[in-house]
Parts: sequence; structure tokens; C-alpha cells
Amino acid sequence: NAEYGENYQPLIMKISLVVCLCLVAAATLALPVMEKEEAPPQLALQASFDDYMGYLETVIKIYYKIQQIKYEIICNKSVGEVLEMLGLPEIVESMAQLAWMWRCENKKPWYIQ
Repeated sequence: NAEYGENYQPLIMKISLVVCLCLVAAATLALPVMEKEEAPPQLALQASFDDYMGYLETVIKIYYKIQQIKYEIICNKSVGEVLEMLGLPEIVESMAQLAWMWRCENKKPWYIQ
């Protein structure tokens, strides 16, 4: 009987190892998965210096166009009407508004002649 016990001992060890590995795998799968929170994407709110200069140059060009039209005509119009008058797209409305303020409300900055 002793020799039968010795023959089964390696088999029992192998089965025990497989059972232990299965228990470890089951315990690992049962653990909650902690997801790493991703940082929200950074919004590109900062424009470059070139962007600001391009905006300002466009406003100045619109201002000089507005300046060529009689004060009484241009300043009695809405910005939308000024855009139509100058043939400008609506996308430059904020720029035209600023140029209109420089001309009609006498809020011209020092660097405009």
C-alpha cells in the first residue's frame, strides 16, 4: 500500500497546483477593476501672437474702408448693413463692429492714424 501512496503523491501535487492556480485566477478576475481617470483634454484657448496680429490687421483694413465712407452714412447703419455695404462676409462681424466703434464712437486706439 505504501507504494501506491507514493505513486499518487506527484499526481496529487499536480492537481493541487492546478486547483491553486484556478483559485488565484478566479480571485484575480473577481477583483474590481480600477479604471484610471483620464484628464480632460486641454482646450486650445490661447491664440498665438500671429493670430492676434492677423485679427488686428483685418480690423485695421476694415477701419480704413469704413473711413473712406462719409461719417453720416456709415455711422447711421448697423454693423450688418456695413458688412453688406462693404461686401464682407458675416464671419468678420466682430471685426467690423470694432472698426465701426473706432470710427463712429471715436474709440480709435492710439496706434491708428
